[in-house]
Amino acid sequence: MAEFGLSQEEADGFTGELIAQIEAEIADLETAVAARDSEQLEEVLHKLKGSTSNLGEGASP
Repeated sequence: MAEFGLSQEEADGFTGELIAQIEAEIADLETAVAARDSEQLEEVLHKLKGSTSNLGEGASP
């Protein structure tokens, strides 16, 4: 993670925060599916896509 200017501790914190955010979004996704709420589903999927993109960017060299 040095190539991103992050210490291992900072990288671990960043990754931990993203994982927690993704877990919350998955719970929201399940709620939207159960409610058959297409608008909420679209919103949650958009957030989830952004979160997973951030996680991927943090892991790329």
